[in-house]
Amino acid sequence: MYKIYRRDQHVVLECPREGHEHLLQQPGVTVMEDGITLCKLFPGERFKITPEEVNAAVTQHRTGRDVVVLGFSGYSMLNATRCNALHIRLGEYEAACIGMFGASINAMRVRRAQSRCTHYLRIIRYGR
Repeated sequence: MYKIYRRDQHVVLECPREGHEHLLQQPGVTVMEDGITLCKLFPGERFKITPEEVNAAVTQHRTGRDVVVLGFSGYSMLNATRCNALHIRLGEYEAACIGMFGASINAMRVRRAQSRCTHYLRIIRYGR
């Protein structure tokens, strides 16, 4: 069973160890005392876990013109069985998300430079 909750100043993500052993290669992922659950702490308040928190953050940062909001989710639900069913390798979805974020940001920077736009390109990164 997957759990995501707040504890102190952190967001905590828990998932079963079985089928998720590959996550132990990620920084900050630990095995909980029960030995069968993996856990990762995400520090700070910038990690949004409820629709209300996401909407509030989007509203806060969506000021001005030409604002683009990008987000990806669902990677915590990918275990070895699910990846096999989707015909993707473990870690491939996460790498694709990172690649799409990077490509989107670079494309906006290039477009901004080409148009001699004076608007500030604000990149707000939630999560890691």
